[in-house]
Amino acid sequence: MRTKVKFCGMTDMLDVFEAVDLGVDFMGLIFVRSSPRSVTFELATYLRNEIGGAKAVGVFMDMSVKRINEYCKKLKLDFAQLHGKPDLQKYRRIKIPVIQAFRGVPDVKTAKKFLKVCPYILIDKADGSSVADFDAIAALPKSVRSKLFLAGGLNPKNVRDVVEKVKPFAVDCARGIEMKPGKKDSRKMRTFLNNIRSS
Repeated sequence: MRTKVKFCGMTDMLDVFEAVDLGVDFMGLIFVRSSPRSVTFELATYLRNEIGGAKAVGVFMDMSVKRINEYCKKLKLDFAQLHGKPDLQKYRRIKIPVIQAFRGVPDVKTAKKFLKVCPYILIDKADGSSVADFDAIAALPKSVRSKLFLAGGLNPKNVRDVVEKVKPFAVDCARGIEMKPGKKDSRKMRTFLNNIRSS
C-alpha cells in the first residue's frame, strides 16, 4: 500500500491549492501560538474551505479539551493531532479521531497502549536532535508502523530511503518543503511527492 503524505503547517492559500493539485492525503493546520507556522482560527477557516478531498488535521498543544472540540466542530476537522504530555483520559473526551504525537521513539508497550485509543500515532525527532531516529523506528513492529505518521527531518532528498526503511502508514513534512517557515516551496513539494511515489 502506498505511503500516504501529510503536509503540515499550512498557512498560505496558494500552498493549499498546490497540495490539492498534487493529491496530498492530509494537511495540517497548527494552532500552537509558539509555532512559526501557527494560524488563527479565521485564517484556518479560509484554508479549511479549500483543502478539498484531503483530510484536515488540527495540531494542538496545551489547549483545553472544550476548545479543541470547538475548533474541530467549527472547522470540520477530520483529526486532532495532540502534542505535549500524553494523557489517555484527555483523548477519550475529544470528539474526533486523535493522532498522538511523540517526541522521540516511544517503547512498543506505550505505542500499542495509545493505539488502543488513537487510530494513529506520530513520531517526531527527540528534543535536541535534528532528525528522528529512523533506525529505531524501523525496528518497531509492523503493527505499530502500519499506524504511524513519521515526521522529524524528512525532505525531498531523504524521504524515499526513509520510507523504504520504515514503511510507515504516512510521512509528515513541514520544514523540509519550505522556503521559509509557513511558506512552502512548490518545487520541493512536488519533488517530495514524486520521490515517495517512485519508491
